[in-house]
Amino acid sequence: MMFWVYASGITFQLFVIEFWVNFALALVYRIYRKNGRFRKSVIILRVVSVTVLILMILAPVTLMNFKNTKFIYPVKRFCYGYGVYSERLNNDILPSFLPKKCDDYMFITQGCMIAQDYHPSAYLAFHTDSETLKNTKIILIL
Repeated sequence: MMFWVYASGITFQLFVIEFWVNFALALVYRIYRKNGRFRKSVIILRVVSVTVLILMILAPVTLMNFKNTKFIYPVKRFCYGYGVYSERLNNDILPSFLPKKCDDYMFITQGCMIAQDYHPSAYLAFHTDSETLKNTKIILIL
């Protein structure tokens, strides 16, 4: 159940892309069936359509899982920053990359839920050394 709630918020942008790709595919396929032109365009549009469908499934799965996996951090940051929130502020708050010295990493993200007063949030926590903290801009939100 939670998957579909997360998917409703993050995949809306991909749904719009999927709609227009399938619309173009229908038009190009009609021309291809009539006179055999645009065969490469039909193949490209099919590949794009399937790729967008796969991304529509993977985006919520990424947000719901991988809370302790460091190498998935850029993907989760992108899904949260541009999918859940499409504001630039959230991508300025979350660091672009994790520091080299990063222990006890945990990044929990909440997807969108359809409710009047619900605000999705993200929790990023890790331990690092004092040298890294001196060289990093830290934004603290209270």
